[in-house]
Amino acid sequence: MTVTLRQLISVFLRIGLLSFGGPAAQISLMHHILVDEKQWLDEEDFLNATAYCLFLPGPEAMQIATYAGWRVRGIAGGLISGGFFILPGAVFMGFVASFYLILIELAYVQAAFLGIKAAVLIIIIQAIGKLAKKSLLGPLSRALALMALILIGSGVPFPLILVLAYIVGLIFFRDLSHWPAPPRRHRSQFLIFVGGISLWLSPLLFLQGPLWDLAAFFARLSAVSFGGAYVGLTYMVQDLTAHLNLLTKAQILDGLGLAETTPGPLILITQFVGHVAAQQAGHMGLWGALIALWMIFVPSFVLVFSLGSYLPYLSGHPFLGGGVKAIPAAVIGLIAALGFWFGQSVLFPEGLGLDGQAALLLALAAILLLCGRLNLPLTLLICAAGGLLCVLIPLW
Repeated sequence: MTVTLRQLISVFLRIGLLSFGGPAAQISLMHHILVDEKQWLDEEDFLNATAYCLFLPGPEAMQIATYAGWRVRGIAGGLISGGFFILPGAVFMGFVASFYLILIELAYVQAAFLGIKAAVLIIIIQAIGKLAKKSLLGPLSRALALMALILIGSGVPFPLILVLAYIVGLIFFRDLSHWPAPPRRHRSQFLIFVGGISLWLSPLLFLQGPLWDLAAFFARLSAVSFGGAYVGLTYMVQDLTAHLNLLTKAQILDGLGLAETTPGPLILITQFVGHVAAQQAGHMGLWGALIALWMIFVPSFVLVFSLGSYLPYLSGHPFLGGGVKAIPAAVIGLIAALGFWFGQSVLFPEGLGLDGQAALLLALAAILLLCGRLNLPLTLLICAAGGLLCVLIPLW
């Protein structure tokens, strides 16, 4: 079947506009459209693509979109599919971030954000529960999660924790009974990898000051972002608030709330972070946003285009694959630390004394998401309205 570039644009723009609810919902939507509706990929191709992209650092849903376009129309197809998957959410996030620093000073906006933050905390708790069911299947996995939680709480650098988890996986999770056949080497793919990585890092040669700090930070984040956007958030909290001192935890949580309400990958929170951090450092917010988008998403394109034919070998290798299998357990500990930090920021904003309105909104979000199983956009809207109501009708 021949797929035109115009068809790719139309389909992935549609997917980008409808991609709410995080990676699981986005991957499910792509499966429905690409496999069931358009039949551009068969079931085996899509499942393999999903497995391969989970092996790579970076946003897995965007990588699957890129992989699908690459399979049907080569590099041009991959650029279109991945780019248009990101575009709708990036445009919306850019618009909102432009006015964030002005609007957040308004009491009503702060109240609405408090409701969104409460919902996001429940979303994080939900994510921990879902991941734990899949990944904590034995005592070693549980020990890895606890180790990650303790180490990140003790200030151990985020990348070092992932390296330690990977080493544990190399030792205990390897499967020596299965050795996949090595792939044929393609010189062109090597050149794509070297050229792509060089292009990705080139902004570091020209930027200075806070913008260079942002670019370097997002480059590090992109390289170690195994396990999804929530893990990247843990790194952002640790580096941006404690070391670089560019944003507060509350601002990052605001960004997560906005990312949850927009279509596209959740990692678009990095665009918000880059925009706001650049503004606060005295630069145009647009530059910070563009730096974040470039540093986070370009490596995913490069990895898919250069490793596409190697991914079955890499993910099935008994040593390399074994190391990666340990990452999800560590990820749960890191996300748990993230939930603790943000929960403390929302419920105890001054450090002492429970914020009663935040606790009430948290209970509302729990009822809507965990008991009522309401969809995410509607839950966020109701919680934002609940925050406004707390301002209009003070309860205490």
